[in-house]
Amino acid sequence: MRFTTSVVLSKKEAFEACEACAEAERALLRTGRAAEAMRVAALFELLEGRLVSDARATPPAEIAGGA
Repeated sequence: MRFTTSVVLSKKEAFEACEACAEAERALLRTGRAAEAMRVAALFELLEGRLVSDARATPPAEIAGGA
């Protein structure tokens, strides 16, 4: 199996992924699995960090030499 260099998600898919991470983190914390909850929280933060748009940021097409 080969992985692509990037993954494209719709806004809905991205929201659902973040929501699932938040729910999983809460469930893990409730069951005393703090280490696993921290890993899920880290994944949530990664996703959230990639989703936040910065109007000053260079669009990906310009970075890759496109546009």
